[in-house]
Amino acid sequence: MQPVVTLGIDAGSSSTRWHATWYARGLDQPARRHAEGRSEPLSALAFLPAQSAPSAQVEQLLRDVLEGCGVPPDARSDLTLSLTIGMTGLSDATGLAQRIEDVIRAAAPTRTVHVELMNDMALAYRACLAPGAGLLLYAGTGSIAVHQDASLHLHRAGGHGYRIDDAGGGFWIGRQALRRALREGDETGTMPHDAFHDALYAAMGGDDWPTIKTWAYEAGRDRIASLARLVIEHADQAPEASAITRDAARELVALAQRLRHRVGTPTWVASGGLLQGPHALTRALEEAKPADVDLSFHADAYAGAAERLAEANAHAWRPSP
Repeated sequence: MQPVVTLGIDAGSSSTRWHATWYARGLDQPARRHAEGRSEPLSALAFLPAQSAPSAQVEQLLRDVLEGCGVPPDARSDLTLSLTIGMTGLSDATGLAQRIEDVIRAAAPTRTVHVELMNDMALAYRACLAPGAGLLLYAGTGSIAVHQDASLHLHRAGGHGYRIDDAGGGFWIGRQALRRALREGDETGTMPHDAFHDALYAAMGGDDWPTIKTWAYEAGRDRIASLARLVIEHADQAPEASAITRDAARELVALAQRLRHRVGTPTWVASGGLLQGPHALTRALEEAKPADVDLSFHADAYAGAAERLAEANAHAWRPSP
Protein backbone atom coordinates (compact mmCIF):
# COMPACT_ATOMS: atom_id res chain seq x y z
CA MET A 1 0.00 0.00 0.00
CA GLN A 2 1.10 3.59 -0.68
CA PRO A 3 2.44 5.29 2.49
CA VAL A 4 0.66 8.59 3.23
CA VAL A 5 1.21 11.57 5.49
CA THR A 6 -1.84 13.71 6.22
CA LEU A 7 -0.90 17.21 7.37
CA GLY A 8 -3.05 20.05 8.67
CA ILE A 9 -1.52 23.50 9.16
CA ASP A 10 -2.95 26.58 10.85
CA ALA A 11 -0.56 29.30 9.67
CA GLY A 12 -1.01 32.54 11.54
CA SER A 13 0.68 35.82 12.28
CA SER A 14 1.56 34.74 15.84
CA SER A 15 2.62 31.14 15.21
CA THR A 16 2.11 28.17 12.91
CA ARG A 17 0.57 25.01 14.37
CA TRP A 18 0.46 21.64 12.67
CA HIS A 19 -1.02 18.17 13.16
CA ALA A 20 0.17 15.23 11.08
CA THR A 21 -0.21 11.46 10.84
CA TRP A 22 2.02 8.98 9.01
CA TYR A 23 0.18 5.99 7.59
CA ALA A 24 3.19 3.76 6.94
CA ARG A 25 1.19 1.06 5.17
CA GLY A 26 -1.57 3.13 3.61
CA LEU A 27 -4.70 4.87 4.85
CA ASP A 28 -6.61 1.68 5.61
CA GLN A 29 -3.91 0.01 7.67
CA PRO A 30 -3.43 0.33 11.45
CA ALA A 31 0.27 1.22 11.34
CA ARG A 32 0.28 4.97 11.95
CA ARG A 33 2.07 7.61 14.00
CA HIS A 34 0.69 11.02 14.96
CA ALA A 35 2.62 14.19 15.79
CA GLU A 36 1.86 17.82 16.55
CA GLY A 37 4.04 20.89 16.61
CA ARG A 38 4.41 24.64 16.46
CA SER A 39 6.78 26.75 14.38
CA GLU A 40 7.44 30.32 13.32
CA PRO A 41 4.60 32.54 12.03
CA LEU A 42 3.78 32.18 8.34
CA SER A 43 1.55 34.58 6.44
CA ALA A 44 0.47 34.76 2.81
CA LEU A 45 1.98 38.25 2.74
CA ALA A 46 5.43 36.63 2.91
CA PHE A 47 4.74 35.17 -0.55
CA LEU A 48 3.99 38.48 -2.26
CA PRO A 49 5.98 38.97 -5.49
CA ALA A 50 7.94 41.82 -3.87
CA GLN A 51 9.07 39.45 -1.12
CA SER A 52 11.57 36.61 -1.22
CA ALA A 53 9.36 33.54 -0.80
CA PRO A 54 10.08 31.78 2.54
CA SER A 55 11.16 28.55 0.87
CA ALA A 56 13.67 27.65 3.59
CA GLN A 57 11.00 28.12 6.28
CA VAL A 58 8.57 25.87 4.41
CA GLU A 59 11.28 23.23 3.88
CA GLN A 60 12.10 23.27 7.60
CA LEU A 61 8.44 23.00 8.52
CA LEU A 62 7.94 19.93 6.31
CA ARG A 63 11.18 18.43 7.64
CA ASP A 64 9.95 18.90 11.21
CA VAL A 65 6.64 17.26 10.32
CA LEU A 66 8.23 14.17 8.78
CA GLU A 67 10.74 13.84 11.61
CA GLY A 68 7.98 14.27 14.17
CA CYS A 69 5.98 11.49 12.55
CA GLY A 70 9.04 9.24 12.49
CA VAL A 71 9.25 8.92 8.72
CA PRO A 72 12.75 7.59 7.88
CA PRO A 73 14.68 9.81 5.44
CA ASP A 74 14.98 6.99 2.90
CA ALA A 75 11.18 6.51 2.88
CA ARG A 76 10.18 10.12 2.24
CA SER A 77 10.51 10.25 -1.52
CA ASP A 78 7.86 7.54 -1.95
CA LEU A 79 5.26 9.19 0.26
CA THR A 80 2.01 10.81 -0.73
CA LEU A 81 1.57 14.04 1.21
CA SER A 82 -1.99 15.32 1.64
CA LEU A 83 -1.87 18.83 3.06
CA THR A 84 -4.60 21.27 4.06
CA ILE A 85 -3.44 24.70 5.18
CA GLY A 86 -5.35 27.70 6.47
CA MET A 87 -3.18 30.78 6.10
CA THR A 88 -3.69 34.29 7.38
CA GLY A 89 -3.63 36.97 4.70
CA LEU A 90 -4.70 34.61 1.91
CA SER A 91 -7.37 35.98 -0.40
CA ASP A 92 -8.63 34.86 -3.78
CA ALA A 93 -8.12 38.40 -5.02
CA THR A 94 -4.38 38.38 -4.32
CA GLY A 95 -3.53 35.60 -6.77
CA LEU A 96 -1.07 34.21 -4.23
CA ALA A 97 -2.54 30.73 -3.87
CA GLN A 98 -0.69 29.27 -6.85
CA ARG A 99 2.60 30.80 -5.78
CA ILE A 100 2.23 29.38 -2.28
CA GLU A 101 1.32 25.95 -3.64
CA ASP A 102 4.35 26.02 -5.96
CA VAL A 103 6.66 26.80 -3.02
CA ILE A 104 5.15 23.96 -0.98
CA ARG A 105 5.52 21.46 -3.83
CA ALA A 106 9.13 22.50 -4.44
CA ALA A 107 9.95 22.20 -0.73
CA ALA A 108 8.36 18.77 -0.23
CA PRO A 109 10.74 15.77 -0.41
CA THR A 110 7.84 13.49 -1.32
CA ARG A 111 6.87 12.03 -4.68
CA THR A 112 3.20 13.08 -4.65
CA VAL A 113 1.80 16.20 -3.03
CA HIS A 114 -1.87 17.20 -2.80
CA VAL A 115 -2.48 20.72 -1.49
CA GLU A 116 -5.67 22.43 -0.32
CA LEU A 117 -5.21 26.11 0.51
CA MET A 118 -7.70 28.39 2.23
CA ASN A 119 -7.86 31.56 4.28
CA ASP A 120 -7.32 30.99 8.00
CA MET A 121 -10.86 32.16 8.77
CA ALA A 122 -12.31 29.72 6.25
CA LEU A 123 -10.43 26.98 8.11
CA ALA A 124 -11.67 28.27 11.48
CA TYR A 125 -15.25 28.29 10.18
CA ARG A 126 -15.00 24.72 8.91
CA ALA A 127 -13.54 23.68 12.25
CA CYS A 128 -16.58 25.09 14.06
CA LEU A 129 -19.52 24.92 11.65
CA ALA A 130 -20.81 23.20 8.53
CA PRO A 131 -21.21 25.52 5.52
CA GLY A 132 -24.34 27.62 5.90
CA ALA A 133 -24.91 26.54 9.51
CA GLY A 134 -24.21 29.78 11.34
CA LEU A 135 -21.89 32.68 12.06
CA LEU A 136 -18.39 32.47 13.51
CA LEU A 137 -17.34 35.29 15.84
CA TYR A 138 -13.57 35.19 16.26
CA ALA A 139 -11.54 37.19 18.75
CA GLY A 140 -7.80 36.86 19.18
CA THR A 141 -5.36 39.72 18.76
CA GLY A 142 -8.00 41.18 16.45
CA SER A 143 -11.66 40.45 15.75
CA ILE A 144 -13.74 39.26 12.80
CA ALA A 145 -17.11 37.65 12.06
CA VAL A 146 -17.49 35.22 9.14
CA HIS A 147 -20.16 33.09 7.52
CA GLN A 148 -19.48 30.47 4.85
CA ASP A 149 -22.51 29.76 2.70
CA ALA A 150 -23.46 26.47 1.05
CA SER A 151 -21.37 27.34 -2.02
CA LEU A 152 -18.33 27.88 0.26
CA HIS A 153 -18.26 31.64 -0.34
CA LEU A 154 -16.94 33.41 2.75
CA HIS A 155 -18.85 36.48 3.95
CA ARG A 156 -17.04 38.60 6.51
CA ALA A 157 -17.34 41.67 8.71
CA GLY A 158 -14.43 43.24 10.54
CA GLY A 159 -10.94 41.80 10.40
CA HIS A 160 -9.62 45.16 9.22
CA GLY A 161 -6.56 45.12 11.45
CA TYR A 162 -5.56 46.89 14.64
CA ARG A 163 -4.60 50.10 12.86
CA ILE A 164 -8.16 50.54 11.60
CA ASP A 165 -10.56 48.73 13.94
CA ASP A 166 -10.51 45.17 15.42
CA ALA A 167 -12.64 46.42 18.31
CA GLY A 168 -13.16 43.88 21.08
CA GLY A 169 -9.98 41.97 20.22
CA GLY A 170 -6.92 41.55 22.39
CA PHE A 171 -5.01 44.57 21.08
CA TRP A 172 -8.06 46.78 21.49
CA ILE A 173 -8.57 45.62 25.09
CA GLY A 174 -4.90 46.09 25.98
CA ARG A 175 -4.85 49.55 24.41
CA GLN A 176 -8.00 50.53 26.31
CA ALA A 177 -6.36 49.53 29.59
CA LEU A 178 -3.24 51.59 28.82
CA ARG A 179 -5.23 54.55 27.54
CA ARG A 180 -7.45 54.75 30.60
CA ALA A 181 -4.57 54.41 33.04
CA LEU A 182 -2.50 57.08 31.28
CA ARG A 183 -5.44 59.48 31.05
CA GLU A 184 -6.10 59.14 34.76
CA GLY A 185 -2.41 59.78 35.37
CA ASP A 186 -2.59 62.89 33.19
CA GLU A 187 -5.63 64.15 35.10
CA THR A 188 -4.50 63.45 38.66
CA GLY A 189 -0.74 63.57 38.28
CA THR A 190 -0.46 60.03 39.68
CA MET A 191 -0.94 56.74 37.92
CA PRO A 192 -3.79 54.64 39.39
CA HIS A 193 -2.76 51.86 41.73
CA ASP A 194 -4.77 48.80 42.71
CA ALA A 195 -4.32 45.07 42.12
CA PHE A 196 -5.37 45.39 38.49
CA HIS A 197 -3.19 48.35 37.56
CA ASP A 198 -0.23 46.99 39.53
CA ALA A 199 -0.47 43.80 37.44
CA LEU A 200 -0.35 45.92 34.27
CA TYR A 201 2.71 47.82 35.49
CA ALA A 202 4.44 44.60 36.50
CA ALA A 203 3.94 43.24 32.98
CA MET A 204 5.44 46.41 31.51
CA GLY A 205 8.27 46.78 34.01
CA GLY A 206 7.08 50.00 35.65
CA ASP A 207 4.43 52.73 35.82
CA ASP A 208 6.43 55.70 34.54
CA TRP A 209 5.91 56.98 31.00
CA PRO A 210 9.46 56.29 29.69
CA THR A 211 9.14 52.64 30.76
CA ILE A 212 5.63 52.27 29.34
CA LYS A 213 6.61 54.02 26.10
CA THR A 214 9.60 51.75 25.55
CA TRP A 215 7.61 48.64 26.39
CA ALA A 216 4.70 49.56 24.10
CA TYR A 217 6.62 50.80 21.08
CA GLU A 218 9.71 48.62 20.85
CA ALA A 219 7.71 45.48 19.93
CA GLY A 220 4.74 44.50 17.78
CA ARG A 221 1.02 44.44 18.44
CA ASP A 222 1.14 41.13 20.34
CA ARG A 223 2.80 42.85 23.31
CA ILE A 224 -0.11 45.23 23.91
CA ALA A 225 -2.58 42.43 23.13
CA SER A 226 -1.00 40.36 25.91
CA LEU A 227 -2.46 42.80 28.45
CA ALA A 228 -5.97 41.62 27.53
CA ARG A 229 -5.48 38.52 29.67
CA LEU A 230 -4.80 40.68 32.73
CA VAL A 231 -7.88 42.78 32.04
CA ILE A 232 -10.10 39.69 31.80
CA GLU A 233 -8.53 38.06 34.88
CA HIS A 234 -9.26 41.15 37.01
CA ALA A 235 -12.71 41.94 35.56
CA ASP A 236 -14.58 40.36 38.46
CA GLN A 237 -12.80 42.49 41.08
CA ALA A 238 -11.60 45.71 39.41
CA PRO A 239 -14.25 48.17 38.15
CA GLU A 240 -11.97 49.50 35.42
CA ALA A 241 -11.19 46.02 34.09
CA SER A 242 -14.86 45.11 34.30
CA ALA A 243 -15.87 48.16 32.25
CA ILE A 244 -13.30 47.41 29.56
CA THR A 245 -14.41 43.77 29.40
CA ARG A 246 -18.09 44.71 29.05
CA ASP A 247 -17.21 47.26 26.36
CA ALA A 248 -15.26 44.58 24.48
CA ALA A 249 -18.25 42.21 24.63
CA ARG A 250 -20.55 44.91 23.28
CA GLU A 251 -18.12 45.62 20.42
CA LEU A 252 -17.95 41.91 19.53
CA VAL A 253 -21.73 41.58 19.54
CA ALA A 254 -22.05 44.69 17.35
CA LEU A 255 -19.53 43.17 14.93
CA ALA A 256 -21.52 39.93 14.71
CA GLN A 257 -24.75 41.87 14.27
CA ARG A 258 -23.32 43.73 11.27
CA LEU A 259 -22.73 40.42 9.53
CA ARG A 260 -26.03 38.99 10.73
CA HIS A 261 -27.86 41.79 8.94
CA ARG A 262 -26.49 40.36 5.68
CA VAL A 263 -26.65 36.60 6.29
CA GLY A 264 -29.55 36.39 8.72
CA THR A 265 -28.43 33.60 11.02
CA PRO A 266 -29.16 33.59 14.79
CA THR A 267 -26.70 30.71 15.35
CA TRP A 268 -23.36 32.07 16.55
CA VAL A 269 -20.19 30.22 17.49
CA ALA A 270 -17.50 32.19 19.35
CA SER A 271 -13.90 31.08 19.04
CA GLY A 272 -10.33 32.34 18.98
CA GLY A 273 -7.59 32.69 21.55
CA LEU A 274 -9.39 35.42 23.53
CA LEU A 275 -12.59 33.39 23.93
CA GLN A 276 -11.18 30.21 25.44
CA GLY A 277 -13.21 30.46 28.63
CA PRO A 278 -15.23 30.39 30.62
CA HIS A 279 -14.15 33.75 32.02
CA ALA A 280 -15.39 37.32 32.39
CA LEU A 281 -15.36 38.09 28.66
CA THR A 282 -17.30 34.99 27.63
CA ARG A 283 -19.86 35.71 30.35
CA ALA A 284 -20.15 39.34 29.23
CA LEU A 285 -20.61 38.15 25.66
CA GLU A 286 -23.49 35.90 26.68
CA GLU A 287 -25.09 38.79 28.56
CA ALA A 288 -24.68 41.23 25.65
CA LYS A 289 -25.96 39.03 22.82
CA PRO A 290 -29.51 39.43 21.48
CA ALA A 291 -32.07 37.24 23.22
CA ASP A 292 -32.83 35.22 20.07
CA VAL A 293 -29.19 34.31 19.38
CA ASP A 294 -28.02 30.77 20.10
CA LEU A 295 -24.40 31.30 21.21
CA SER A 296 -21.89 28.52 21.80
CA PHE A 297 -18.11 28.46 22.23
CA HIS A 298 -15.57 26.37 20.33
CA ALA A 299 -11.99 25.56 21.31
CA ASP A 300 -9.22 26.94 19.12
CA ALA A 301 -8.05 23.65 17.51
CA TYR A 302 -7.84 24.53 13.85
CA ALA A 303 -4.74 22.53 12.93
CA GLY A 304 -6.53 19.35 13.97
CA ALA A 305 -9.51 20.31 11.83
CA ALA A 306 -7.16 20.97 8.90
CA GLU A 307 -5.68 17.50 9.27
CA ARG A 308 -9.14 15.92 9.22
CA LEU A 309 -9.79 17.72 5.94
CA ALA A 310 -6.41 16.52 4.63
CA GLU A 311 -7.31 12.94 5.55
CA ALA A 312 -10.66 13.21 3.77
CA ASN A 313 -8.86 14.62 0.73
CA ALA A 314 -6.34 11.76 0.81
CA HIS A 315 -9.16 9.26 0.59
CA ALA A 316 -10.75 11.21 -2.26
CA TRP A 317 -7.51 11.64 -4.21
CA ARG A 318 -6.14 8.13 -4.00
CA PRO A 319 -6.40 6.08 -7.20
CA SER A 320 -9.10 3.45 -7.53
CA PRO A 321 -7.86 -0.14 -7.08
